[in-house]
Amino acid sequence: MSPNISGNKIIDSKNIYDLYKVCINLCIDKLIFNGCMVIKLFYGYYTELIIKEIKNLFNYIKILKPVSSKKKSSEFYIVAKNFKIFNK
Repeated sequence: MSPNISGNKIIDSKNIYDLYKVCINLCIDKLIFNGCMVIKLFYGYYTELIIKEIKNLFNYIKILKPVSSKKKSSEFYIVAKNFKIFNK
């Protein structure tokens, strides 16, 4: 999933953060203990907050920029492993 990118960095950052929160809430609700998540993001205003939140939920995270990505593209991926929360 990806929000429509408008070109306005403030709006795009907020839309990316909102979609990220949907993904995290889904993990909290459905992901099993020690589960994994891969998420594609774009650097923006909320990037550090997102990384901090993911570090609180997973024991291991790795931030990657694909070789195929254009150098000036702000896209990156977070691979998160070992989900810390026990679900029902």
